[in-house]
Amino acid sequence: MTHTPGNGRAEQAARIAAEPWYRQLYVQVLVAIVIGIVLGWRWPDLATDMEPIGTTFITAMKMLIGPIVFLTIIGGIAGIAGVADQPCEPPGLGTWGRQVESYGVVAGALRRAAAILRTCFSVSGTCTCTCTCTGPA
Repeated sequence: MTHTPGNGRAEQAARIAAEPWYRQLYVQVLVAIVIGIVLGWRWPDLATDMEPIGTTFITAMKMLIGPIVFLTIIGGIAGIAGVADQPCEPPGLGTWGRQVESYGVVAGALRRAAAILRTCFSVSGTCTCTCTCTGPA
């Protein structure tokens, strides 16, 4: 099977264009927003009674955010790993990985240093920790 660039995108665009407008996700979200506004405006008691449904939905979304982000990152890493198997490997992929890793190390060190300084010097400007600092310089 040969791979032609952009072929999958053309198929996806054709599939999306073939779907009816009411099956599009953005249309469904906009309709739900309009229904929520009308319910809150015309029947505020009903909207207040439906608050537990909204709270449950928000809680469920908060639970799902972490796994979704994690799996997105893992999928991206797996996609990059698959690039090395292709005959036209992009140059500098290993260099790119080292740069990303070193950025993470440097950013982590800076965060730790900032946290130590913030802990050592409180808002009052005096040393509040048990370290050997003598106060603001």
